[in-house]
Amino acid sequence: MDFKSDFAVCRYIEMEVEKFNLFDAVRKFDILVLGIKKCKNCGRVLPVEKFRRVNGQFHNPYYLGHCKECEYKYQRGYLEEKNKIEFSDGLEILIGRQNKETKPERILDISKISIIPLGTDEIFAIVNDG
Repeated sequence: MDFKSDFAVCRYIEMEVEKFNLFDAVRKFDILVLGIKKCKNCGRVLPVEKFRRVNGQFHNPYYLGHCKECEYKYQRGYLEEKNKIEFSDGLEILIGRQNKETKPERILDISKISIIPLGTDEIFAIVNDG
């Protein structure tokens, strides 16, 4: 049996079942006999290998209602939303640097050397390599 004939059989069964209102029986028939299932998200009829099989609370195995592709898209969206960092407008990130106080006797006199400081708050200290 090819996939088109399986789909035709599945559609025929769905039409017959609508008359008798036996939707649960059809879903079990699709999975067990035909090996196909309909995704609740995208609506495609796919083989059961495209659905994740999990064990229930009492170790009763079942297939999830959405296919692996839809599950992946949902997980990616969830993780992106969860890991998103939003800043309010005009917020500046300031990194506070904590430096030790430099003792006045260790400050180097720049006027005696040919070093030109880049900033007004730069201080050169003498290093004691004892």
